[in-house]
This record gives sequence, structure tokens and C-alpha cells, in this order.
Amino acid sequence: DATATIDDGSCAVDDECGNCGGTDTTGCTDSGACNYDAAADCDDGTCEFDSCAGCTDATACNYDATATIEDGSCLEEDECGNCGGTSTAGCIDPNACNYDVNADCDNDSCVFLESDCDTCSGEQDGTGTVVDNDADNDGVCDNDEIIGCQDEEACNYNMLATDSDNCIFPEGICDTCSGEQDGTGTVVDNDADNDGICDDDEIVGCQDETACNYDPSATDAGDCEYIGSYEISGSFSPEIFSNEIYSYGGPTSSSYQWSCSGGAIQSGNGTNEIDVIWAEVGVGEICVIETNDGCVGQEVCSQAAILPTNIEEQMAHSINIFPNPASTSVTISIDESLINASYQLFDAQGRKVKEGLLVAASTALNTTALASGNYVISIETDQGEVRQQIIIER
Repeated sequence: DATATIDDGSCAVDDECGNCGGTDTTGCTDSGACNYDAAADCDDGTCEFDSCAGCTDATACNYDATATIEDGSCLEEDECGNCGGTSTAGCIDPNACNYDVNADCDNDSCVFLESDCDTCSGEQDGTGTVVDNDADNDGVCDNDEIIGCQDEEACNYNMLATDSDNCIFPEGICDTCSGEQDGTGTVVDNDADNDGICDDDEIVGCQDETACNYDPSATDAGDCEYIGSYEISGSFSPEIFSNEIYSYGGPTSSSYQWSCSGGAIQSGNGTNEIDVIWAEVGVGEICVIETNDGCVGQEVCSQAAILPTNIEEQMAHSINIFPNPASTSVTISIDESLINASYQLFDAQGRKVKEGLLVAASTALNTTALASGNYVISIETDQGEVRQQIIIER
């Protein structure tokens, strides 16, 4: 107090805020400042904002737990763990299939070949993969696989096959396998004609029962041989009691069985030419069967028209033979003028079976020893030879 002369002890001073006798203090009263002083009553202009500025993002790699002011400096770690860096992570092992030539650090993601068949796909930007070259996991690489039949019983068995394929097997009882074991084997058809008989068991031969060389065991047809068929040559309008020669066109090496009805074979039976005496007027027949090396041909026959002669007409009433047909005996009745005439009896093959003299007007001939068949009796007279047919029946 400028007027006071005595200090009464009431003097007071200004506080920090300029209040006389006050107690206020000064400081930074900006709550956003780093040095904010909550106890300050008035601001003294000392507020600063730098010392507490920093990254306030707790997820940032440069997070500052003491910072109260976010200054935009927050950073993130790159793939390699560098705060604020730009490095990338990947497989950095060049032996790995997913090797990344651009990677700065390894992230333990490398993949490697696992089997001998595996290969890498080839990319080097981290996208490479393991290529499985053994699709069926049988230990044989796909490029080395051999597809084929693996059944040893099959005809196309391939002993080198690693993967199974279709197999072929014999189907018929004659089928066999060709024998190759490299997959090229085939089914061999050993029954070419499909008759159920294997080729090795086939018998080629003549199957015609009428042929000379017929083979009942033949399974396949072969060449057949036949006795040829020829004509009988000779006179087919002979006179009764005439001698006629008949021949057959077959080879002389064959044997021939001749037969004759209406006459008698005098000679030549067994050959291809015979001598026949015709003994009965009317229609006669001569037949022959050829045999060659066991082969018998068909019977060939020809008919003859047997004509009468003057001798026959003259002697027709002089000789009487009965019964005819006969069985155990036959009686020959003749005129007295013919007594002591000689006779001969021939069978159908021309063989003489009886002979003798007719010593009486009636002569009985015992025929019990003769086989059934046709016979010719020849009687010699002064006028000539007279022949008649006798039939023996049982």
C-alpha cells in the first residue's frame, strides 16, 4: 500500500497465475499435450506434443506403449518378420518343388519328392507342385508301366506286364496257346473245320461207303476210289445151245464173278471173259461183279434174247426132264434112240458137277448133294448137243 508507513504484516504477493495473495500454479493445461498438468490452474504456454507422440496401435510392430498421441508411424511386419519391411517369405530351397526364386526368407513350406517316380512341375515362383508319376502307386513309374494280361493261363500272357489288361483264353477243346509270353500270344484253332475233332486227330480218308477205299474211321473227306462201270460185250440174240463169248471192259488185274440165268458158264469165271452155253429159249441174263484189291464193284447185268434152233425143235419131244424144279432127284426120260447118250451137268458158274450115260429110257439123278440154283444139263446125241435148264430148290 503506497500510503502505508507501517508494515502491518498484511503484505501479499502474486501467485503463479498473477493472483495477489493466491495459490494458483501454472503449467500445461491442454489435456492433449504430452506435458499436460492436471493440477495447473493456468496455462503457462509450455505445452508440447512431440515427446509423447508415437504408434499407439498395439498390433503394430513399432507399437509404443508410452505414446499417447498417434503420429501415424505404425508399421506392420513383412513376411520375413521385418518391421516395416517389404521382404517376402517362401521356400528358398532350390531342391524343393515349390522353390520361390523371389522369396527373401524361408517359411518352412518346402515340399520335396517322395518317391523315385515323383517329379517337380517346374515352376520357380513358389507355385510348383510334386507330380505323382505313379498313378496306381505300384512302385512302377507311369512311363515305365506295361499294360498287358497278367494271367499265366491266358494265351496273351505278358510276363513283363505291370498293369492288368484283357486276357484271352482257349475256348474249344482243341484250342491251344501259341506260346509267346510277351503279350503277342494268340489262341491257336486246332480244329480248322470246327467238327469237334482236333486237327492232329483228324483222319483223312474216303467216307463213301460205296467206294473201294472207304475208311469207316475217316473224320475228314479224302479221295475215294471206285470200281469202274463198263458194259458186257457179246451176242445178246444167241441161239439156244450156242456157245457165246462175253467180255467185260474192266482191267485184267481184277477178278470177276459171273452169273448166268437161262444158260451155263463153261469157262472163264474169275476173268473178264467167259464162255456161255445158252440152254433155254426166252430171256436170259448174264451178270458180273468186279473185285479189285478187296474192293467190290456194282453188279452189271445184260439180258439176252435166246432164240430156238432146228435141233431144239427136233429134240424137244425126245427128252423130258421132271420134276423141274427138283429137290432131291430129277428124272431124265428119253426116246430109245437116245439110249447110251452121254450127259454133263453144269452149275451156274459153268462148273461140271455130274456126268454119265443115259443107259435106259428113264434115268434118275440124285441131286441131294447139289446146292439150290440153276443148272444146265448137256446131252450129246447123234444130231448134236441138246441143253436144258434144271432148277434145284430146297
